Amino acid sequence: MDYTTDADDPSLFLDEGYGIVVMDMYKAPDDDDFINMIAQYDTKDEVTVPRGSQQEKYYVHAADGETWTAKQWRAEFGEDD
Repeated sequence: MDYTTDADDPSLFLDEGYGIVVMDMYKAPDDDDFINMIAQYDTKDEVTVPRGSQQEKYYVHAADGETWTAKQWRAEFGEDD
């Protein structure tokens, strides 16, 4: 499944910093718990992205609207994969 977000959902985007978003692949996209923000950080140096699984996929959202998959974040910012 390609990653898309509802740009009208303010709970997925921050005014400042970075947020970790989790997508539950076992839930329907229209389910309220399909995608949720689970953590917020002030700087990118503080961000730690959890390991994904078949059920859960993690993404990082920046306040400027940029979005990374967990794998992209680790490749760009040096976390071990």
